[in-house]
Amino acid sequence: MNCKYLTICFIAFLIISCSPEKNKDFTILKGSISGGLVETVYLEKKGYSNKFKKVDLSVSNNQTFQENLEITSGYYSLKIGNKNINIYLEPNFDLTLHIDLEKNIITFDGIGEIENDYLKKKDSLQKETFYFDNYKYHAKLSENRFLQINDSIRNLYIDLLQKSISNNKKFEELERKSILLDNVYNLMGFEISKRLLTEHKDFKVSGSFPHPEETLDFNDESFLDIPLFIPLIANNPYYFLKNKINLDTSTEKLKCLNCDLYLEHLNNLESFLNNKKIINETSFLISKWWLGKAQNLDGFYESFKAINSNQEYLEFVQNIYNNLNTKRLESFLSHEFLKDTKGELISLNEFKGKILYLDFWSSSCAPCIREFTYLNQLSVNNQGEKFEVIGINIWDTEERWKKTIRTHNLKGIQLSLANDPKFLEKVGISSIPRYMVIDDAGNIVDYNAEPPSDFNAKKQIKDLMNNQERAIANKEL
Repeated sequence: MNCKYLTICFIAFLIISCSPEKNKDFTILKGSISGGLVETVYLEKKGYSNKFKKVDLSVSNNQTFQENLEITSGYYSLKIGNKNINIYLEPNFDLTLHIDLEKNIITFDGIGEIENDYLKKKDSLQKETFYFDNYKYHAKLSENRFLQINDSIRNLYIDLLQKSISNNKKFEELERKSILLDNVYNLMGFEISKRLLTEHKDFKVSGSFPHPEETLDFNDESFLDIPLFIPLIANNPYYFLKNKINLDTSTEKLKCLNCDLYLEHLNNLESFLNNKKIINETSFLISKWWLGKAQNLDGFYESFKAINSNQEYLEFVQNIYNNLNTKRLESFLSHEFLKDTKGELISLNEFKGKILYLDFWSSSCAPCIREFTYLNQLSVNNQGEKFEVIGINIWDTEERWKKTIRTHNLKGIQLSLANDPKFLEKVGISSIPRYMVIDDAGNIVDYNAEPPSDFNAKKQIKDLMNNQERAIANKEL
């Protein structure tokens, strides 16, 4: 064979074999931390599905981190210590964060700086408008005044977006949709807020009130990129059911007359949704949130299976169903070892004979923290009874966990996950705050109990204690 030909072939082989792998679209995320010591930073995509797993970013001894990430565009939460930072990432972003934990200052550099500077300003605006952009405040307003304020707040956000953003059309479109969703969420909730929170129990919006479906297409798949979209559908049963079934708004809690509210909501989804992805996401979130409170557990589960085609979601909800439908979850909770503040291992089985109110919390969860005062009251008011409040901390370092206990003077028994990374998965918890009630025999009475600030939580516990006293009295007769 011609020597020259062999040489050319050999060179071609070397070129092919030594060529770098086709460039991947990595997101480069870097950061420097001051004002506190952190070992790990956690990155998680915002939303309610299980598709994106939390990523641990190791922090070096000099308090810096850097990671090349294969991720999709979207909104993310960066957890640093007890601080959550909302950020936006895209493939090919090269973003650096400078974080001062003590002074609570965050700055951005690099590709993605403009988008994230805007989000920081948006967070500040949300804090400034929180009082006026809140359903409790809206309930006090007349219809016309509510509409004026709702539109004014939307215009503030649009104005901020127009002043802040560059040539990133994709991000700008996402933000316009996000602002629209906030506005529509308020429109959908106005009538029910007036009914539940004021004396106007029969209030109805006027015929000229804006119709949310005229400005928002519930079947528009592009809205799936906005974290609020699926909760907007899942958490508004009143809006979608008010003209279809008998709803009771006579108290501060929406109820379904002679029916299961969230089962009805689940069964009604296909009457206004025809996009299968959106149906899958919404039915999954409704089931994840409310299966544990279903009056008809089997009926709820069968309805979910009938409309959801996502295998991962089917398996997740099946696990919750199996836990509730058997003694498996009760057995796991009773025998799983948790760690107390002294470092001792302890199981809930040691509290058998007492009614237990479980609180799953983390120091980074603001709604969890807001309930601590009521949780302490619940514990103190039932002191000496066969009742115990048990806090179960997740995600925090031991130092952060104990510091939060001291800061808020938490009562009851405080425990943390000992060494089982799959604890939450086994229990079927994907978000917090989360509360459970267990009776004195170790049975889970309420898998998704009301928070301690809710009157129904106190009533439920009092009823259980009364039943316990009657049972003891009957034994003594």
